[in-house]
Amino acid sequence: MASIKLYVETVFRNREFIEKLVPRLRGRVEVFDLPENPLGLPMPSSIPLSVYLSLGYGVDVVPHIRLVDHNELGLISMAQSLYLSGIDKILLTMGDRPSIGRSICGWRRSEEAVEWIKRYVPEMKVGLIISLNYPLEMIVERLRSQADFYYVMYLSGRTMEKYLSLLREARRNGKTIIPYVIIRTGKNKDIVEHLGQPSIDIDDLETWTAMMQGKADAILLSVPGDNNGLVEAVETARRAGLVTVYTRPPEKDYDDIGDDN
Repeated sequence: MASIKLYVETVFRNREFIEKLVPRLRGRVEVFDLPENPLGLPMPSSIPLSVYLSLGYGVDVVPHIRLVDHNELGLISMAQSLYLSGIDKILLTMGDRPSIGRSICGWRRSEEAVEWIKRYVPEMKVGLIISLNYPLEMIVERLRSQADFYYVMYLSGRTMEKYLSLLREARRNGKTIIPYVIIRTGKNKDIVEHLGQPSIDIDDLETWTAMMQGKADAILLSVPGDNNGLVEAVETARRAGLVTVYTRPPEKDYDDIGDDN
């Protein structure tokens, strides 16, 4: 039986959030995904945070890099520094317009940035985002970039047929496909509704995860505004019996800490 690896999207605003949440998820998920300045708002950067989590907690991470904030030299330097720190995966996004200051982006397409990283840090695994709102021909063209893995947005019943075509093409090209799923709970339902993207009720997550067996290499769970809901979503997905968990040997053990967030 094929296994689906489990990624979780985590946005940290302070150290207390880290100390409460990471020990509860460590050893239960494959990867902590770290967005960079969502909506272009000032937030703790995913780059130093990823190093802190990787070295301090022994977990695997995928930091995002917003191309609107960097030129070629800056991008390459960050990729080199991350790889030197033991982090071998990054996700590139164009990013929202900065809410403070101005964009310095000279990139026309994120695929160009992938090529620069592969030229200077060929060992780095680089990811991009694919939206199922685009025509299949454009999606397939994006798959042919030098990126190694792709987060897939807007997966729903309406787009499932397109997704399966994407999956077949990805496997022919040796690409890793990771659907991004937003989880709706009693606490965050208003936040999720405001996002305007497909979502899954947490009560339906176990069935959805089982349905995705053989249809994804990993799934990325996002439970915006509800840390307890994220922990519950992880346990729910694990109950589907399809999740393989790997964690690097820790440098230090951490006791579970409750979370009232």
